[in-house]
Amino acid sequence: MKITSKEAKKILEYYRKKTESDTWIDHCLCVGESAGKIAKALNEKGYNADIDKAITLGYLHDIGKIFIPPEILQKNGKLTDEEYEKMKTHTTTGYKVCMDDLKLRPYANGPLYHHEALDGSRIP
Repeated sequence: MKITSKEAKKILEYYRKKTESDTWIDHCLCVGESAGKIAKALNEKGYNADIDKAITLGYLHDIGKIFIPPEILQKNGKLTDEEYEKMKTHTTTGYKVCMDDLKLRPYANGPLYHHEALDGSRIP
């Protein structure tokens, strides 16, 4: 069971109504559209990329930010150590959001690993 990118976009628009800070939603929409363009370009080169899945993963990658306080999301300037620790939880929180919904479960690793570095290091 999974969702389409249209359904993922609807989820973001639902959350837009529930949050004081929606810039992260605009960011997710841009990432999703960019991921779709990359997947399309890969397909044109002979690869077998799932365009809709790429878009959906882009849309959902920061879904955990719905639980980050707006004063952290909207802060101008550097975050304090405490604020940064809170911000880092959006990856594991996004994973939990996806795992708690059967339709989002196939996308759970997107939020969890989107800060993964090539050397395997990442924020939790």
